[in-house]
Amino acid sequence: MNKDFMENNNLEKILKNYLKQENLTVDTLSKESKIKLETIKKILENNYNKPHKSTLEKIYNLSKLNLDDKEYIKNLIEKKIE
Repeated sequence: MNKDFMENNNLEKILKNYLKQENLTVDTLSKESKIKLETIKKILENNYNKPHKSTLEKIYNLSKLNLDDKEYIKNLIEKKIE
């Protein structure tokens, strides 16, 4: 399976769970996290290839993101640095 596809699929799951858990709309998440609405929609549609480091950092900084998801995103950010 393609590595980028797996990363995108996991990001999609993370965002969907976060939206559900916090009972947020996509618009509210966009305003809260300062991630463009288009970017969030692309991630949720699983059409977002190779997320930018800044986008990953914004997702990582979501206030109530669970620790496992934070760890996963942190690893993605570190891969971007290397």
